[in-house]
Amino acid sequence: MKISKRQLRRIIKEEKQKLRETYPVAGPPSNAWIAFEKAIEDAALPMIDAGMELDGVQQAMHDSIDNVFAEWDDEPAWDDEEEAEYRLSSERG
Repeated sequence: MKISKRQLRRIIKEEKQKLRETYPVAGPPSNAWIAFEKAIEDAALPMIDAGMELDGVQQAMHDSIDNVFAEWDDEPAWDDEEEAEYRLSSERG
């Protein structure tokens, strides 16, 4: 199923509303969340322009997120001392 940019934006808007209803947060969305939504839209639009169908776009984004989480899983865990040093250095600026 091919979709237009307008349809994609409508779908994104509907999905955002569903998320907000399912996982309510206090106050308006954070700047980080807004940036995340914008990044998703910016990533999806070129795929749509290239003729990719909606399910292909969704799968590509899902695969990308899985890859990010897999990279995080490969990182060694911090021990308490490393975490304490990081927190102390970030508090100092």
